[in-house]
Amino acid sequence: MQYWREANNVVPVPIDKWFKYEVYWHRSSGSDGRFWSAVNGQVIVDRWGPNMGKYNLPITRIMVNNAYTGGYATVESHSTGLEIWDGFPCGVGVSCYNYDKVAPTIPTALKSTIAKYSSSANVSLT
Repeated sequence: MQYWREANNVVPVPIDKWFKYEVYWHRSSGSDGRFWSAVNGQVIVDRWGPNMGKYNLPITRIMVNNAYTGGYATVESHSTGLEIWDGFPCGVGVSCYNYDKVAPTIPTALKSTIAKYSSSANVSLT
């Protein structure tokens, strides 16, 4: 089952170098639903519209570091600096590529909540 698909043949896929990948989504069954994504500040998709899927199921996991290769092995994939926000931190529809040279601080109210969790590699998230 396919819900929607976007193709971008303009922005090249960075190979053998670090790059910044940004994603924003607002789940909705209405026209205010949005999925936005950019690579190194270049927008690769900005889709508005329903994005809840057929069964309106919740998001139960986010696979941050899956290496999709089209079937070619061996692949290495490394991630660093994961940030999860509740909106666009640099302005609605604006990439943070040129704005966040210094890591943002964690709001005090969230520090105690985040400190309770760690990654599967047992690296503290604080």
